[in-house]
Amino acid sequence: MRNKKSQKQGDRHVEERYQFMREQVRPQQKKQFMGVLRHCGVLFLSACFFGAVAGIVMMMIQRVSGEEKQETDMYQMYHYVTPRPSGESGTGDLRKGMSAENWNRLSERIAAVGAEEAGCVVGVRRKRNSSWGTENESPEEAAGILFAESNKYFDLFTTSEITAGQSEIDVLLANDTSVDGKILGNDARINVAVIRIRKAELNKNVLGNMKIAALGSGEALVNGSSVVAIGCPNGVLNSVMAGYIANDKLTTEITDGELEMFSTSIPYSEQNSGVVLDMDGRVVGMISGDFSDVTGTSSMAFIDMDGVSSVLEILQKQRQIPYMGFSGRSVDEITAKVHNLQMGAYVTEVYSDAPAYLSGMRVADVITEMDGGRIKSMRDVYRILLKHRTGNKITYTVYRRSGKKSIEKKLTAVLG
Repeated sequence: MRNKKSQKQGDRHVEERYQFMREQVRPQQKKQFMGVLRHCGVLFLSACFFGAVAGIVMMMIQRVSGEEKQETDMYQMYHYVTPRPSGESGTGDLRKGMSAENWNRLSERIAAVGAEEAGCVVGVRRKRNSSWGTENESPEEAAGILFAESNKYFDLFTTSEITAGQSEIDVLLANDTSVDGKILGNDARINVAVIRIRKAELNKNVLGNMKIAALGSGEALVNGSSVVAIGCPNGVLNSVMAGYIANDKLTTEITDGELEMFSTSIPYSEQNSGVVLDMDGRVVGMISGDFSDVTGTSSMAFIDMDGVSSVLEILQKQRQIPYMGFSGRSVDEITAKVHNLQMGAYVTEVYSDAPAYLSGMRVADVITEMDGGRIKSMRDVYRILLKHRTGNKITYTVYRRSGKKSIEKKLTAVLG
């Protein structure tokens, strides 16, 4: 009996012990569960908060990136529409790789550039003579570009061909106004002439429509750069045409120098004249078809304005273009090493009785210095000569082959 009673008491004690344990553990388990639940809630709220912040940041980054890409796209549209590897001529379609929206925006920008600079374009026409108006005859006409203004005058440049044999010329302005133009001078080498008109002959309406062109240079132009041709690019006065640079590595020889030229995607016209603008509206070149042996006749070409601006300044002052009388080619470093020559300007022709010949210059001489400056190309010669006047003395250095040796000679020419 005692054993049974002891056993029952032991079982009751065990049960009481388990009950105590259950009563102690259950609140702790509940407390732990609530702690886990709170922790999960905090994590969830943190995830939502940081997710929202990350979303906002990503949206801002995408927006900034989008704006930068749009700015880059716009820059490419206006300056490098169809970039190509260096030295590769571009003959493709501008619209390839361009969205319709960007193409429309580019077209609008081109139209705006042409419209903004239309005020600098005038017409230039030969004086009508007694034979004008007969069958199969019509006045010769070209585009002129206003480039300088004073209190009393406007100065413009046009082709020298249209001024040949003329003492005065007709200048056609807005509202079919025609005034006399005085020919200040011309340079047949690059086919350019400068003409002056008097403001006193113009009414206020005409004056209000006239604008002076901003002269620049083609230094920044590369294959694919967008350009706008104004004046008479297709043979029709006041026409506007657009395209891009197809070849940016053309040069052509002229007497006493070398010109940098560009060909474009704009179709060639035999009667074209005028200028080429960049997308900022600056005049970067003068349209020319006189060097088709270099530029071809399939597309319009132009002379870099850097080779024209100095000539305009000389003609404005009614001075003659300094003349030395030779032709040559640039000798770069690679060519010099291959042919064992000095780098400079290699003389290919010296005109008889010209200042160059009288000073002692001969064919195959290489001009390395002129007027105290280093000569690296025929363009350097051209720039230096344009800083001088007729009658000035100019000293230059040549290297000349004498048997197997090269000798250095210093010569002095009196410019014609």
